Amino acid sequence: MKKNTEWKLLSLLLTLAMIIGLAACASAEKGTVREIIKDPISATLTEEHAEVMSQLKEVARAQYGENKKITDGNYDESLAVKCVNGTFVGRKADNTIVYRGIPFVGEQPVGELRWKAPVDVAPDDGVYEAYYNGKCCPQREVEYSAAYIQGEDCLYLNVWKADDASVEKKPVMVWVHGGGFEIGGTADPGYDFQNFVTENPDVIVVSIPYREFRHSSLKKWLIAL
Repeated sequence: MKKNTEWKLLSLLLTLAMIIGLAACASAEKGTVREIIKDPISATLTEEHAEVMSQLKEVARAQYGENKKITDGNYDESLAVKCVNGTFVGRKADNTIVYRGIPFVGEQPVGELRWKAPVDVAPDDGVYEAYYNGKCCPQREVEYSAAYIQGEDCLYLNVWKADDASVEKKPVMVWVHGGGFEIGGTADPGYDFQNFVTENPDVIVVSIPYREFRHSSLKKWLIAL
């Protein structure tokens, strides 16, 4: 809980740093924050921004973990949900159950699968932890999500549901983060829906990431098509 609070505070500081920087260069023809907004991939960070980012990375990356396969049968079945590609065990947080890092592709888009159509999931009878966010898709380190561990193996979703015994079907809200295909990710503490689901227990929330245009040359080439 303390780490989550520290992460949110540092995220707020980073946002304030960007706002202050934007205000400072509002009358200038060029400025660091303006360059970041125009091209987050090649922009140069100010020392202040870089310092806050460094602190944010320290807190964010301390929360990273890898979900493992559960082979000893030692898990709480009330926190488990069966999917086509496996059974995933979440964690209870107050009045919600959270599932983090569930893969929604059969193989992650790395190596020969880079920029290819996603591979469909395959049936799997295994049981897996769903405790940690998946990696942040590769991007420039200019905002909170980028402070988390990055990697091309990043197509994992998160789910929040109320901890109740209801068997009725509920509406599902799917959250796709912003960022113009260049920045952003599901590990951003601003995209944690625990409070939302606590206040709206009749809704299930799913957040998903997407592959981003890390290389500016690729982005410009795609836009030109």
